[in-house]
Amino acid sequence: MSEPICIDLQARFGKRYRIGWEADGAAKPQWPRDEWPWLMELRCRYGRVYPKGGEILQAMTDRPRIGAQLRNLPCVLKAHGDDEVVVHFHVDDIGQVLALLKPYRRRQLSEAQRVRLRAMGFQREGHSPHVQSSLSDLRDAIAPSNDPRT
Repeated sequence: MSEPICIDLQARFGKRYRIGWEADGAAKPQWPRDEWPWLMELRCRYGRVYPKGGEILQAMTDRPRIGAQLRNLPCVLKAHGDDEVVVHFHVDDIGQVLALLKPYRRRQLSEAQRVRLRAMGFQREGHSPHVQSSLSDLRDAIAPSNDPRT
């Protein structure tokens, strides 16, 4: 019997939400690269979501009130735990679960912010080696300018 394939959270949800690694990536080097999707987790304000196998995901929270709400969702296939609640659900129902857990979203730049950063020398995959910019310069580039001269 072959091991169940899991959902690649980065490929499926990585453009919209921040994806992290189990144990902050400490176990990542010990796993073969093709099994890394098993170590990914979608971190949320009130818990996290991670693969169970196949099209099934698990969500956990250590917040009693959120846990009770998770248990009562119609999409939940299985739930266990009292202090730390873990629920199983199908990937298509992730919206209901994330509405309770409040996932951390990726920062999205507007097209005007992208143009402004490119004009400063920043590229899509980082920035040019000749650009020496401090974090405050980057914040100034992203923040709207109140200076009427610009």
